[in-house]
Amino acid sequence: SNTSDNDPKMPLQVPEEFEDRIDKSLWGKSIDPSKTDNTTTGVDTQIIYFQSMYEHRNECDYDLFEAFVVDFLDWTKETFKLASPDVNRRFRDFLRHNGVYIAMDRSFIATRLAELVNEEELPEWPPEELQKEIGRKHMNSRWDKTSPRHAEYFQPNSVSPPIVPIVQSKAEVQSATQMMQTRPPRSSHSRQPSNARDPNDRSHHLGTTPMRARFSSSASGQQFQLPPRLPILPRISSEPNPEVYETGLYESHLTREIINVGKFYNNNPTIQFGGEPFDFLDTKLPIFYDNCTRCALPVYSWHMAFSFMLKGKARQYYYDNLFNKELSFEQLVQRTKDRFHSLENRQMYMREWQSTTLRDTITANPDKTRLQCLDMTIDKLYLIQKGLPPGQQSETILRDQLLSACQGIEECSLALYKPGDTYEKLCDELR
Repeated sequence: SNTSDNDPKMPLQVPEEFEDRIDKSLWGKSIDPSKTDNTTTGVDTQIIYFQSMYEHRNECDYDLFEAFVVDFLDWTKETFKLASPDVNRRFRDFLRHNGVYIAMDRSFIATRLAELVNEEELPEWPPEELQKEIGRKHMNSRWDKTSPRHAEYFQPNSVSPPIVPIVQSKAEVQSATQMMQTRPPRSSHSRQPSNARDPNDRSHHLGTTPMRARFSSSASGQQFQLPPRLPILPRISSEPNPEVYETGLYESHLTREIINVGKFYNNNPTIQFGGEPFDFLDTKLPIFYDNCTRCALPVYSWHMAFSFMLKGKARQYYYDNLFNKELSFEQLVQRTKDRFHSLENRQMYMREWQSTTLRDTITANPDKTRLQCLDMTIDKLYLIQKGLPPGQQSETILRDQLLSACQGIEECSLALYKPGDTYEKLCDELR
């Protein structure tokens, strides 16, 4: 039997068929693809580890693609060519089965994998290739109608944090409100379960993002058409009072509500987004939602209060590029994310995430106790995770990374031998 289940240095189980072919000292560690002394065993170990991690997290489609691009940053055709042919073939087939298109042709698989690393968006499935893949084996992907992922994506039952539609006229507001009468109240902005759709997954946003355009046009635009996303209203009804509308008092009424939202941000820069490293818009949006709801500012007017939540670089970017452009609230959020939370930024956070260890924290802080250094490491990983791709935002992933970061520290050995099954339990045991 595989002993990796009980080995604290092996948080993920090695596939049985590869037990004798990997370098266990490299399992869970990153290799430098630029080095000239990389070996087939080392490259195989890296690929098999990441594939095992993706399987463990049940990642597919955009989440899998984004994780792949980040994890294999700087890998070239030459790096992938070092891998055993069966390892590359197994990895290619895994990506395809889980919704990430990579061509099956006469080209070297290493070439196709290297090309995928450099893609900026999830590759579009040619209709005939998609049907062929579904025919080979049912996919773990939204594109296979028989897959649970299809139902989760196209018929969502859970309520996400607000994705605000463009609602302008009184008739549109009334229509949106009627559509929402049977919808459950908005959930609190707590950490989402790992299998819940993340609101930052750009592949399902309403609007004209590249991913949305690709999904809606794939498969001849018929078989996999995205349904319209229902608007999500705040706890206080956002339908304007008809009497206010008709008497001309609506504009002054709205102005008062916007001013009230602004008062929450007076002399309180900690709840504003500045666009600096390790400052994440998604941590400030729930506060903004709550402030607008408290002030009864209608959803369709949130774009008018958006600038209140900005400071520094982000505020300057807003006035230079977004102000007076007639953008909806959702478009303002997406444009701001595109500017300050790019793929390059996420890659930077991923490198920081993978290189953060308790040992390095102890070395850099000789005046701190081991417990203080542990808390610093825990806090740093918790913060960095907010900048990672949507598929890596769960507590399970945070727990696994903390487990890895504490390896090799004698005081942690007992806690690591049989670690708690949740993030909070692991933190308590380490302390």
